[in-house]
Amino acid sequence: EYSSSWLNGTPNEDVNATRISGWKSFLMGGFADSGHAPPQVVWPEDPWLKAYNVGNYEAPVKWKDRVVCFWPTNQGLLHGFEIYPEGLSPYVNRKWGVVPEPAFRQSLYHELRNIYRDTGYYRITLLDGPVTVRDVEIDGGWKRIAVGTTGMGTKQVIKPQNAWHKLEQNTVDTPTPLPSVSDKGRVFGVYAFDITDLQASATVSTLDPLWSVSNILFETSANDFADYYPEKKTTAAKSDYAEYADIKFSASKPLIGYTKDESGNRTWHVIILGVEKETNKYKWLDIDPS
Repeated sequence: EYSSSWLNGTPNEDVNATRISGWKSFLMGGFADSGHAPPQVVWPEDPWLKAYNVGNYEAPVKWKDRVVCFWPTNQGLLHGFEIYPEGLSPYVNRKWGVVPEPAFRQSLYHELRNIYRDTGYYRITLLDGPVTVRDVEIDGGWKRIAVGTTGMGTKQVIKPQNAWHKLEQNTVDTPTPLPSVSDKGRVFGVYAFDITDLQASATVSTLDPLWSVSNILFETSANDFADYYPEKKTTAAKSDYAEYADIKFSASKPLIGYTKDESGNRTWHVIILGVEKETNKYKWLDIDPS
């Protein structure tokens, strides 16, 4: 499902319907590039919680007798495949795809780069980070969540001077001189979906964005820019996501599990290893799954 209100532009930078149609075809056409993210197989029950006999664990009812594969690709799409392993001819079907918010911010540029190219076509690595699926406790109940990252993130460059003309958005070129890039920076993000009620045919209520954070930074001769953008369903403040602003990119698959206090109460964690933007040193993020 696509809403035209998701994209805003100025009169000389509007993206016309033809570009939007080409972009959607690119997203839905297949695997643009599987990137560096491996497929994640999801079983009817969380094998880790089942194996360790975690007290009161209940697997989601909607996942009974199903095997599903999640696969992020560089076009910015998280694909969902239903796996049918029984019988003489096992097979898989791609049943849905979703663009996580951090990838959505950059995905359209695939289409613009494709049209602008003179030779070759260099894709943007939008979702080259792995996705992890686990069952966790949120608000006293069991939820199945998928948490992923954009991995290395996307470096930023200056828009070419004749881009507006080339893309038929304006009949003139931009003024000169163009700013120079001192640091290409990154657009990096983390996203989480609640998939507890997800069935073979996804809907906006069963493939439910739980939260996401996009972290954007770059430096040019005209401007230094750094900010982070959480998208959330709770009343949490933007400042609650401030730690993400230090991360340039991630270097790990999200790890999801729990710790217990002396009374046996569980606290759930999503752990992501990232690289800090100022020092280039490793930094751990310990995230509340909810």
